[in-house]
Amino acid sequence: MIRVIGDKKGDFTALAACVYEAARLSGEGAVELLFVSEREMRAINRRTRGLDRATDVLSFPALAAADKPLTKERYPYEYDDALCAVALGSVLISNAAVRRQAGEYGHSAARERAYLFVHGTLHLLGYDHETESDRAIMRQKEEEILFMAGLTREQAEPE
Repeated sequence: MIRVIGDKKGDFTALAACVYEAARLSGEGAVELLFVSEREMRAINRRTRGLDRATDVLSFPALAAADKPLTKERYPYEYDDALCAVALGSVLISNAAVRRQAGEYGHSAARERAYLFVHGTLHLLGYDHETESDRAIMRQKEEEILFMAGLTREQAEPE
């Protein structure tokens, strides 16, 4: 199971369960989810990545690799006793980017938030899109998870 902590715009519990299943994880994990303004996102992106521009989502992994199982024995330093889970890291989503991209792609803000949560969480698990091969693998996993959650592009009407 992946617990979602922090800001909860909408219900990300079911979506986190889909990520957990699709990634074939075992044990208990936790993802911190925060929604920020475009100004905050730009400042964080500049401070952490040296890029002076806003972005839609940033991920800050707590683990070098999210190997299975997610247990206290395997990850003693990342294990949060209060949550009874391994801290996987943080996902920050720009509220402005959610609204803008939902309009650009012709789907709801809820679907865009879900996509960005999935994308960010997959980064926490070690997925990346630096190469075309990695991009294809990550994109396929994102679509698989969104489909599992019932959030296909065809089903997501603009708000």
